[in-house]
Amino acid sequence: MLIVLDDSIIEEIHSLNGNEWSALSHLAVAHRQGDHLLLASRHLSKMLAQHPNLNPRDRSIYQLIESKFTDLSRSQQCVNTYANITRDTTIEKISSKNKNIVKLPLTYFSSSKSTKPSSLLAENLIDCKLIAEIARSYARSLVNGGLNVSFNMIPGGGSTTADILEEALTVNEGLLLICVDSDRKSPLSSLGATALNTKRVFDKYTRPTSELHILNARELENILPDEFYINTFGNTTGLKETVNVITAFYANDLQTARLYIDIKEGLTLNALQIEFNKCTDYKIVWVPVEEAISRNKFPIALHCNPCQKQIKPVTSTCTCIVTGPNPHKILSKALISFQRHGKQMINSMPSSQLKQVLLNFGQLVLDWGFSSRGISG
Repeated sequence: MLIVLDDSIIEEIHSLNGNEWSALSHLAVAHRQGDHLLLASRHLSKMLAQHPNLNPRDRSIYQLIESKFTDLSRSQQCVNTYANITRDTTIEKISSKNKNIVKLPLTYFSSSKSTKPSSLLAENLIDCKLIAEIARSYARSLVNGGLNVSFNMIPGGGSTTADILEEALTVNEGLLLICVDSDRKSPLSSLGATALNTKRVFDKYTRPTSELHILNARELENILPDEFYINTFGNTTGLKETVNVITAFYANDLQTARLYIDIKEGLTLNALQIEFNKCTDYKIVWVPVEEAISRNKFPIALHCNPCQKQIKPVTSTCTCIVTGPNPHKILSKALISFQRHGKQMINSMPSSQLKQVLLNFGQLVLDWGFSSRGISG
């Protein structure tokens, strides 16, 4: 995360205690190792670079921050969330000037455990890796290289994610970001069991140093760009039709549905495809009735503008996009795709609800994992 030393420390620098000097040393190490990005004003960083209470290596980091202040300060424009460090003992989250600020006392970092990379807890390890890679790709799309993220990854174990989160909240001393699928079958559906249990545990604790994000889509598979599905599965026998249906949602202005179709189970939505062929002037109507939200029915109706007819919730047949025993085939291939050309995939996405969800997600993860790697010199 971007960690900003408040200028109020300047006036009190001569009264800092041993724990506070340890914290300043630990923060310098975190910056040098690329675990976080540390920022201080030229005046404060110059004072720290010359102060005898810090060892020569730590002083050199503050000297570097002073010399690269202009470049480093631009990073503050690239984040929506950052940590502000003062001598005040208050720990809280506040909003100011369209920024989310985690206010922390300097003594929070008196233990080196607090300055380790932010922890990222997701439902499994492949989710963790893909989430971090999405953030890196998003960061590269903002500028020509430079921005990066660093995380300590905690695989949640699917249905046991809530239990692992509870353990992490009781022992974790650093920053923690939790990302889980919503498992919603539509925007009007209730959260799935994993998200509900995870939220219950998160709400039980008051930890401004943690953030829970429940995906604004059904699963990670739903926020992957159409280009990924076309390039990865578009020429695969038996999956061409599935890819055609996935990409048809954007073409037919059903972008919200694209975020909630059950891609992992392989719903081809043949009935929807038939209707697409008949008429392209549809708007989507969500059906908030339990009968529609069953395994073999998609909880939407299509409203035809020309004839004013509403087609009832459709029954769809299944052909799995995930073949064989490996349930992580989509996400594993997505990880490789984002590593190779994630920036290009994001930049080439047309303006859409799907793109906005992906960009917002990338921004959130970048904020919590912001690292000095590549830009600290």
